[in-house]
Amino acid sequence: MEKKNNCVKAGSLRILWTVTTILLCASLCNAGFIQVEPGEVEIIDTVRDDQIYVTGGTVVLKPYGYAIQGIYAASGSEVKISGCDIVLGQTGTPVQIEPNVIVTLFTDRTGSIVLYTAYGPDATLGGTTITVDPTNGWTGKLTWEYEETTYSLNISTLSNITIEIVGGGDGITVNIENAKICWHHSDIHVEGKLYLPQGVWMDNLEPVGSAVIILAEVEVVDPEDQSVAFATKGKDGKKWEYKDKKNIDGPIKEFKIDWKGAKFDYKGDEGLHINTHFIGGIETTLCIHSDDTLWPFTVIIDETTTIDYDEGRSITTDVEYESQKDDNTHVHFTLPFQLTSDMTVEVSGTAIFVEDYYKEGVAKFKIVSAFDSLLLPDGTDSSPDELEIEISLGEVPNTISGSDLIDAWTNKDDKHWEYKL
Repeated sequence: MEKKNNCVKAGSLRILWTVTTILLCASLCNAGFIQVEPGEVEIIDTVRDDQIYVTGGTVVLKPYGYAIQGIYAASGSEVKISGCDIVLGQTGTPVQIEPNVIVTLFTDRTGSIVLYTAYGPDATLGGTTITVDPTNGWTGKLTWEYEETTYSLNISTLSNITIEIVGGGDGITVNIENAKICWHHSDIHVEGKLYLPQGVWMDNLEPVGSAVIILAEVEVVDPEDQSVAFATKGKDGKKWEYKDKKNIDGPIKEFKIDWKGAKFDYKGDEGLHINTHFIGGIETTLCIHSDDTLWPFTVIIDETTTIDYDEGRSITTDVEYESQKDDNTHVHFTLPFQLTSDMTVEVSGTAIFVEDYYKEGVAKFKIVSAFDSLLLPDGTDSSPDELEIEISLGEVPNTISGSDLIDAWTNKDDKHWEYKL
């Protein structure tokens, strides 16, 4: 009997959701109404007297962003939360979420993440996700801190949702591999690698950045002098480039980042090759090459995504895919999540641990900057003879940064200081 009552309640809630949607659409003439369709992005960074109805597109809530009439996210949409605020005495933007909506919360997690729910403790925080497991629908208030500011968001949903937390308080790992200071040209060349924390990738960041460069304890470049906007180039925009060789706008002459994504590459003796073409923050392109003598077989990724190959050369799966050959022996699958090293890929009951065939993502960077040698206390004899660089990427408040220090040089003379890892 209890099961039947729950089904009735769930059905009533779905009917209520449908009625709400109809009333929302019918209110076009009575209030500001914005529909965000597939491929569209709506950024909310001010107080908006609108109803935002997301039907497959993306809505981004930034600091001081507030939609008085509320946000309604239909299945297949995305909600990215990098701020939003309690403004004008309100209690936070109300957001109603249907099933199958991707919800991402950007936070440095220096403070706490708190959930206040109307139905008790039915939402849990685990690692980098918040899982909402409703019984009668879920209505709650999510509060969190970012850079000592508290933000708030009211959420209601009719089904299970997972809120991904991006940032996690971890910063970029910066490894300087080559550095050169040319005293007669008054410029600094630095090259190395950047490592982003798990759960963060280039598609989580806006292509802007800055650098703080400290030479002999003197800040010769600071982000207030110049914050650069990168041009995105190459396949999937994986190359970020900034050039100002004439050095008109500021001390940074050149700033380049070549993103090299994480990779998974498994080759089995049974004629199966599974590898990734792209691993992003919210998406993975997985390629499966299979010998047709192997069929039928089943691939299960992270215990949630199943891909079935049958004897008739057909594929059954819930994810999008594109066959590169007519016989389905070479297929690209688009997974709606980031493949990470702690996951498992199961092939017809045999477990493959991703970490055994996984290479972490890395980005190569290059910075060339000018400096005023007169700012330094003793010129080339400066003491201490240290070079420190701090790199920040992304747009406030979704920035992430890290630094590295050189205090032992490979070669030094009155014209050059050189370092090689």
